[in-house]
Parts: sequence; C-alpha cells; structure tokens
Amino acid sequence: MKKSMSFAALIITLAIMISMMVIPASAAGPYTITINGTAEGHTYEAYQIFTGDLSTEGVLSNIEWGNGVNGATLLPLLKADNAFIKDGNNSFASASTAEAVAQVLSTWSPDSVHLDRFAELVGKSLATASGSSSASGTTYTISGLDAGYYLVKDTSVPDTNEGDMYTKYIIRVVRSVEVSPKGGVPTINKSVHTALDGTYKANEDASVGDTVYFKLEGTLPSNYISDYAMYYYKFSDTLPTGLTFSNVEAVYILHANDTTTNIDASAFSAENAGQIVNVTFTDLKTSVPTLLASDKIVVKYSAKLNENAVVGSTGNVNSAKLIYSNDPNQDAGETPNTGVTSTTSATVYTFNMAVSKVDGINTSKKLAGAEFLLYRNFVSGSTTTKLYAQITNGVISGWTENSVDATKLVSSSDVATLGQFSVAGLDSGIYYLEETKSPSGYNKLDSAVRVTITANYASRALSTLTFDVDGVPGTGDIATGTVNVSIRNNAGATLPSTGGIGTTIFYVAGILLIAAAAAVVIIRKRSEAK
Repeated sequence: MKKSMSFAALIITLAIMISMMVIPASAAGPYTITINGTAEGHTYEAYQIFTGDLSTEGVLSNIEWGNGVNGATLLPLLKADNAFIKDGNNSFASASTAEAVAQVLSTWSPDSVHLDRFAELVGKSLATASGSSSASGTTYTISGLDAGYYLVKDTSVPDTNEGDMYTKYIIRVVRSVEVSPKGGVPTINKSVHTALDGTYKANEDASVGDTVYFKLEGTLPSNYISDYAMYYYKFSDTLPTGLTFSNVEAVYILHANDTTTNIDASAFSAENAGQIVNVTFTDLKTSVPTLLASDKIVVKYSAKLNENAVVGSTGNVNSAKLIYSNDPNQDAGETPNTGVTSTTSATVYTFNMAVSKVDGINTSKKLAGAEFLLYRNFVSGSTTTKLYAQITNGVISGWTENSVDATKLVSSSDVATLGQFSVAGLDSGIYYLEETKSPSGYNKLDSAVRVTITANYASRALSTLTFDVDGVPGTGDIATGTVNVSIRNNAGATLPSTGGIGTTIFYVAGILLIAAAAAVVIIRKRSEAK
C-alpha cells in the first residue's frame, strides 16, 4: 500500500503543430520541468508523448510519437474508449499517426475532461522516461528535455507519508515550465458522547457498564468528483481493551448546509474483529452516486465501558483513521492504491472513589467493620429511582433497584488498609454512601453521605478532578483518577461503670425493698398470733 502527496488534476494543454503550439523562437533546448511544493521523498518522471522539429519561428512540426509512449499500444486504447465519442463517433476513429492524434487534441480546451482521460490512457502505454531528475527541499526538477509534449507522473511515494496521494498525470509542452501541486486529501475527526444524538466532544467520562457513542466524521478531497473514476473509502477504528463494541448505530451524509441524508446499509460493509471496527465503502462513487465533494460521511457506533477500563488521566483512548483511494489515475474496477490519514482519537475517562472510615474526633483513628451501600439517583420525569451499585473485585459491574442485591462495602480490618474501601469505574456525577452498619461502639449515620465528582477537560485531556462530601470541597488525584473521601463516625453514649453512683443507688433501693418486705411479714405473723 503506497501513499503520496496530494496533487489535483493540473492539465494544461499548450497547442501543438501550426495552430496548436508556438514555442517562442528565443526558447532553446534543453528544457526543464520544475515541480514546486512537492512532499519529501516523492520522485517524478517525464515521458515524451510527441516529438517534432522546432523551427526558427518556434513552430513544432513533423510530429511523431515520442520515446516515452508506445503509439501502437495507445492508438487502440483511444479508439476503444467511450469517453471520446462525439455525435456517435469516436474522435480518434480515423487517426493512424501521432500527428492525427495531436490534431484531435488541439480542439480541446486545457480543462477538458477528454484531455484528462487521454492522460490516463497514455499512462497505460508508457515506454522510456526522459531527462534527469533532482530534488531540493520542496522543489523537484526534471531537466535535459527536448522540445515536445510530455506526461509527468509521480513514481515513488514514501510509505511514511500519512495523508498523501499519487499525482494526477500532468501534461506539458516543454519549453522550461513550472507546475505546482494542488488538490486535497480526505480528513477524519472522532468524538464521543454518552447519548447517541448528544453534543459530541473529544473527551467523555462514564461508569463501567455504561454505553458510550462514538462519531467518525470523514471529508472528501476537493478533486473527488473530477479526478477519480472510483473511490475506496474505509473507516478503521481501534478500541482499547476497556471498551467493548456494541453496534453501528447510524451511517449518513452530512451536507454543507448541515442537513443529513441516511446511507442505505447496502452501500457499505460493517465488521467488528476483536477491537477493530471497520466500515468500508468499496467504491463510494458507485454506492453513493449523489455524494458531493463538499459532503461529509458520518458513522456513529456504540460501545460499553468494561471492567478492563483504565482509571485516571491516561483514559481509554479510542483511535481511528481513514484508508482511501490515493491514485486518481486508476480506472474503475482496478484494485485501488490506497493512502491513510493520520489518526484521530477520543478518550473515555472513569474514576475511583477511595473511602476512609474514621473516628469523629480523632480522624487519624481508622475504623473497621463499617458497612455501606453505594447508590445514585435515576430521574425520569417526576420519578426518582435509587440505583444501587453492584461491585466485583472493587469495580462497578452493574446497578440494581433492589438494595438486597447490592454489594456491601465494608471498611477493612487489615493493618495496611485499615478502615478503607474503594470503588473504581465511576463517572462524574452525584453518588450517595448509605451506612447500613456502624463500627462496633459507634453510632450509625442518620443519613446518606453525598459525594459529588466533577471532571473538567482542556486540550483534549483531563485537566482537573474535584469533589465534595456533603458540600465540603476536595481535590482529586488526576493521575490516578481518585477522589479520597473521609467519613466520620461518633462513639455511642457510655453507660455507668461498676462501683459507680448508679450501682450504689441500685444497692440502696434493693436494701430498702428487702427491709420493707421483712416488716410486712413480721406484722402479718403477729396479727395471726392474736
């Protein structure tokens, strides 16, 4: 697969023979073709199509085939091509010599599509290149050329040049001339959101298990319609291991006026191979014939953030590129030469909540054995539903409306992690920690603790991570994506100890009760004796 610098069709015919081309008498060979604005590593060759005698008046006459083209091969191609049919007849039908072919060319304008097609057929009949070549910076020179009519083609394109394409064949009549590359290549942009029809951006955050949506937006080169007989176009997207592909949700045309037109599923193929998602148009010009060079092609697909998601500032980077036809000289049906754009990416972030259970007065004292449920509120219209977290190996694995099915979070009794627990895979938003069991000797919290996580982005990256606990602000660790939450518990009321005043009171009351009982018994016995 070769790639090369974009060169739009630049075809300028300078007339040939008496009424076709007059070369100034002062212009003496050898001649030079200078190509300005070339990409590094490109090489070009010049092939002489026509040669002839240059008179002192500057007229090229006695035209014959040049040594750069095989006339015997070219003539049948010209006669058989429907592009040259006019009024029911092929323009080259009676041509048998180079001079007769040149006479037909002389009737065409410099921007004629016929001249473009002529160049393509010459490209299939090339023989020997002429002149010597040299490169200096962005300038490429082919020198030592005789007077004549030449085709210039791009012959070597570096594989390292992303976003490049082959040069459209250039036709020139030589005196010393200069040409400049024009045209364009397609580009791609990628963005992400938590809603299919939301406002897409470079970054998003989500909880593990949530669905996110990616949008791929590809442009077309300016010479898409004029220079290509066919156009291969493929979105190739690579998901990180923290994302699992779900579905291609939409494929459509975005027009310059921001209206859209859906593209029928028969126009493309969509496949998912592991972490690679491909959406391929084998030939855009055939499958989407109404497409304009100003249009964009949009693909939206869904994926789920999974348990392998990276937590913190590295994020889960999802990258995409376009693979596209990069040789405008090819015919429809040929195996396309392709180029590739540089990659574009969108990142999904997720965060970690680390909780420490501490004494309400001595916050350095960590408390083991506290139990919590984590939940968030889901609001639909006027209805609010608690969704409780289900957690596997410290990572969110789902949400449930039934608190019985929720995962209990227990503050650790291990020395190294005393009083702690954590939950990874959370997006920004509001969460609640509901204490269901307090540490031994401590009172259970009266209400759930509200934790708000806030993430901000700049320059396509996580820039700040903050949080608050019941309104008390804190700053998170961007690198690890962690917010450290401290929850206090107060000790319960202390009952009177043995030997205290309370016990004495119990003793005194007991003695009095015994004495009173004894007095009643004595009085009763005396009464009976009488």
